[in-house]
Amino acid sequence: MNFLNFIVRFSSEFLNFSIHTNLDKLLLLALVIFIFSFLIYAYKNNLKIFVGLFISSVLFSWPGVVAYPNPRYINAVYPILIFTFIYGIYLFSKKNINKYFKNIIILILFALILLSIKVGFYKNLSGIKNNAKNSLIYKSKFEKFFKENKFPEKTNFIVFGIPFVSDVQYIFQMFLKNLNTRVAHIRHSSLAKFGSMGCRGNCRIKDVKCKFTWVKENGNIGFRLTSLDPEHCGWWIGFSHFPLKWSENERAYVWMAKELELGVWHKYSMGEFKIHSRSELGHLTDVTYLIDDKWIDENTVFVSWDSWNGKYSVVKFINYL
Repeated sequence: MNFLNFIVRFSSEFLNFSIHTNLDKLLLLALVIFIFSFLIYAYKNNLKIFVGLFISSVLFSWPGVVAYPNPRYINAVYPILIFTFIYGIYLFSKKNINKYFKNIIILILFALILLSIKVGFYKNLSGIKNNAKNSLIYKSKFEKFFKENKFPEKTNFIVFGIPFVSDVQYIFQMFLKNLNTRVAHIRHSSLAKFGSMGCRGNCRIKDVKCKFTWVKENGNIGFRLTSLDPEHCGWWIGFSHFPLKWSENERAYVWMAKELELGVWHKYSMGEFKIHSRSELGHLTDVTYLIDDKWIDENTVFVSWDSWNGKYSVVKFINYL
């Protein structure tokens, strides 16, 4: 992500400004310049206070930098921004300038505040409704999967190529009523969906086609995922602003300075993967994953997502060993 896009995305969250087109970006940029110019002028005789508030806002924004700008990561900043804005209006109202100009600026600012509150209220209300609806859909998809498929008690699972899911192991344990069920999730193969985990591509998880192929390379079994609709179907390995790579020493994913190279084997938590092609917006359109032998035994079942029919499905395992 370049610096301009970084600023745009943070500013849109801070100001409750939705971005859909390039014109929206220009309007947001104009709004940011207007507000920042206003604050500089308002705090002209109190620059130490403004600098302190500005630095505090930056410091409290760090969770959004590590992950991606979202209200749940940057909510600690909002009280600081509100105080900065309101106190700035108060300082501006005390300025010895033309009262008509002063009143017009204050009127514009209050109009922006009311608009932001209205948009925020609408987004929260819509978010609550959508979350409730999505939770029911989310539950029904797993209910359908476990109704259509029965598994022996000793079954362990490898889950890959699915839309982003938190705590997938506990979901399997709950439906199977077995806390000993083991589930390995190849999160680095998450199916891309616009807006999920910062994905910016116009990707969908239903009514799009991809090709699955079992492979064996470097002595390990794996599979290759190839999008048959590169503009709308792919896989998303970015879970923050920055490219990630697996660190064997830290046993965790760490930041990289640049995107992973194409055509080269890279480590992930369960083996290696190679990116054959990637879209301009970053989602993978052709990628191979190899799985270390220790993750597979005679009781392993592979579960993926059917991107055409929009449901979870068992992938028949071809044993190359």
